[in-house]
Amino acid sequence: MDLLTTGSNFVAILVGFCLLIVIHELGHFLAARWAGIRVDGFAIGLGPTVASFRRGIGLRLGSSDRETERRFGCAAVRMSDGELARNAIGETEYSLRLLPLGGFVKMLGQEDANPSAVSDSPRSYQSTPVWKRMVVVSAGVVANAVLAVVLFLVAFLVGVRFPAPLVGFVGERSPAANAVAINAAEAGLPADAPKGIQPGDRVVAIDGEPILSFNDIMIAGGLAHADVPLIVTVARPGITTPLEFSIVPKRDPGLGLLSIGLGAAGSTTITEERDSRATVTRILDESGLAAHGVVPGMRLVAVGDTSVVAAQGLDAIIANSAGAPLTTHWESRDGVTVTAPLALQPEFQLYRVADRGAGESAAAPAGSNPTDIKFVVERGLAGLVPLIRVDFVDPSSANRSVLVAGDVLIKVGTVDAPSFSALRAELARHTGSAIDVVVLRDGREVRIPCTVDRKGRLGFAPGAATSLTLVATALQEVLVASDNDKEPLVPATTSATGIDVFPRSQVVSVAGLEVSEWRGIRDALQRATHAAKETASGAEVAITIAPPFADSVAEPHVLKLSAADVAALHRLGWTTPLLDTFDPEFVTLKASGPTEAIVMGLTQTKRMALQVYLTLDRVIRRSVSIDQLNGPVGILHAGVKVADQGLMFSLFFLAAISVNLAVMNFLPLPIVDGGLFLFLVYEKFRGRPPSIAFQNAATAVGLMLIGSIFLITFFNDLRRLVG
Repeated sequence: MDLLTTGSNFVAILVGFCLLIVIHELGHFLAARWAGIRVDGFAIGLGPTVASFRRGIGLRLGSSDRETERRFGCAAVRMSDGELARNAIGETEYSLRLLPLGGFVKMLGQEDANPSAVSDSPRSYQSTPVWKRMVVVSAGVVANAVLAVVLFLVAFLVGVRFPAPLVGFVGERSPAANAVAINAAEAGLPADAPKGIQPGDRVVAIDGEPILSFNDIMIAGGLAHADVPLIVTVARPGITTPLEFSIVPKRDPGLGLLSIGLGAAGSTTITEERDSRATVTRILDESGLAAHGVVPGMRLVAVGDTSVVAAQGLDAIIANSAGAPLTTHWESRDGVTVTAPLALQPEFQLYRVADRGAGESAAAPAGSNPTDIKFVVERGLAGLVPLIRVDFVDPSSANRSVLVAGDVLIKVGTVDAPSFSALRAELARHTGSAIDVVVLRDGREVRIPCTVDRKGRLGFAPGAATSLTLVATALQEVLVASDNDKEPLVPATTSATGIDVFPRSQVVSVAGLEVSEWRGIRDALQRATHAAKETASGAEVAITIAPPFADSVAEPHVLKLSAADVAALHRLGWTTPLLDTFDPEFVTLKASGPTEAIVMGLTQTKRMALQVYLTLDRVIRRSVSIDQLNGPVGILHAGVKVADQGLMFSLFFLAAISVNLAVMNFLPLPIVDGGLFLFLVYEKFRGRPPSIAFQNAATAVGLMLIGSIFLITFFNDLRRLVG
């Protein structure tokens, strides 16, 4: 069923994409006919002709020229107007080409790739007045712009859903987290209020431009000038005056764009997106919610006696739960209600560790600092790291038949009980080859042969084996952010520095309390350091660890926690992976009537046109990475996902692509309409067109430039598809 749905989405978006090309070429075609220019061909697509139609010849597979040559001994394109009339055939061949990546209108005396193909016929392109040719050249762009306005108009009349401009989370040490409200006093912001934008804030404007959706926030940050602050205006509950923050975006290596570091707020509806289905199903199964009838598409309405309308509400309830299981109440679209218990999971500390290889998705984004230091994120407590557990096996993984969710990695290749960083390094040494893996499954060790793919992965989502108290490693050095944001990450010690433990050692007790899982380790550490937290001081905690050898004796060690370590330990709360399954909080943009819809359509068309120019400018300035650009394949791939959001969002998407086509086609580059228009401007003022030699040279440069862009975007598209 997924295949059929994906296939139908692909066909729908492909048809829509082709429609944009048809409209563009139809603009040229109708304008050429109006100007009296003879049009020999109207083609949708590029490459060999699949089918064609010519009046008087009819529908044919391949080109109609073969039939005209058979009947009249001459191809229609070489016939005069009189000969076409005597033979009762049309001058224009309408054709469908093999590659649906473009199209063209072939006018007498005008060929984009061959400027020397001129004609002195009175109906040729060259014989037509310059001002009429300007209309013909720009008609395709105008047609795409008009189509975009119409599509936007329809979408806004019905209503389009977008992620709301509501802040769900703020990245640690991000520009938004460190910003200070420049109008704090005027707005009456309490002196003890935390600095920075906060979850629950609604972004209403950036640099005075109204923000209608969370997408607008991402675009404004991504297209900002490097090192130039944005004025971000937010509405905060309890504060009557909007707060204004001056924020300088920083490059987000995960996005490849500038960003201010905000994440969208979540709703309480479990997503039904196809790409997330496997993960959502696993989380519902593991949490026990699926056993009580909770399925994707259901909405969390209450926890206990407390109503919940957004994911933030659930966050607040979890924060005050002290880890106790929650009683959740759910409702489906058709009114079916379900009550299910939800167990919470303790949060653990996250450590940046220098990356020694490439592998599983535990990798944190590389290059978060100017020096492009690469690191992975280890999860643990007081510098101790648990073993790796297989949370989910990718269905496309070569190891899907041997790895099982719940497996605990005991040995990978030559590395015993690897941590994330050690796993990545070992897999990098076996890229594209076989590797032996030993896992703990159902209480016994199982040896399985695995295959490492060409990207150094086994094809599973790694988690932490927190139901055991086994240790992968005691971190001796981690990377921390320096006090100066412009400096790189710097090395630092951990609470476990100096403790030498064997891989697969077991934590037996903490501060004299026996422990049987990592949750117990955390509880014992927090109890043992409670007094130190109150006095904002450091602490030493006794811990007993048993080596993984027969008849070995548990050995005492001391964890040395600084005041900062103690504070970080006590900031740890509770969480649930269920928070990762919710759709964003949506807002529906809908016009009150046709007049407002027209205004919204025109405004959106203008904004998107400017965004295309800004994107090109930022690529040149290198604040936007060129690997973020999409080609036709990427657009179709994105469109297939967009189609899942409904018809109106698909119309909005096609309108946006139509604007892009209009802008890109009118750039002052040879080959495209903008370059041809410049030639006409030159001809108007000089009284003659540029020389054929110059046009040929410009065309060659244009072809190389367009070809390079196509290859780059095509490579980007394939990389995203297979990545």
